[in-house]
Amino acid sequence: ADDATVRSMTSKIEELNFERVIDEAPADPSTYGFNPYTVRVAFKAKGKPEPKEFQIGEKTQVGYNQYLRVTGSPRVLLTSSSVKSVYDRDLLSLRAKEVIRAERETIQRLEFRNPKTAKGVVLRRTNERWIADGDPSLDLDQESVKNIARDLANLRIRDFDDDAPKDLKKFGLDKPD
Repeated sequence: ADDATVRSMTSKIEELNFERVIDEAPADPSTYGFNPYTVRVAFKAKGKPEPKEFQIGEKTQVGYNQYLRVTGSPRVLLTSSSVKSVYDRDLLSLRAKEVIRAERETIQRLEFRNPKTAKGVVLRRTNERWIADGDPSLDLDQESVKNIARDLANLRIRDFDDDAPKDLKKFGLDKPD
């Protein structure tokens, strides 16, 4: 899961509050966007035996607030409209998208290889300087190497095509070296 998204969702639960009770027992909950609800959030709090759940209904007519109710209670509450945007997520937005979980500063070695010629170069970081293995006197463009390390650390997945592909050929990954 994406750490920042999960932190946002859990911290919103911690600070979740309501402004006031709109209706103690609505005759027609669909008036407020329930039956069905727009979003349902279920969670288990540490040290609590039972999971908790709440439902998010429609926005108010003015649009600055959202209707909310705790599962098991008929009461319709008024809360911030930002609550829905935190929880109304698709699977892609919840998934971790880092290709490499590393900070640029932690990358100590880079290897570049041409699979057709089998030629390559290995760069290694010593303190704040990058050197070429086998030829430490080679004058490397330090900024370019740092930028490559930064780009690798920041590399993100845009979309997940197939979690368990049976044929890697269509992705060009059928012949790893």
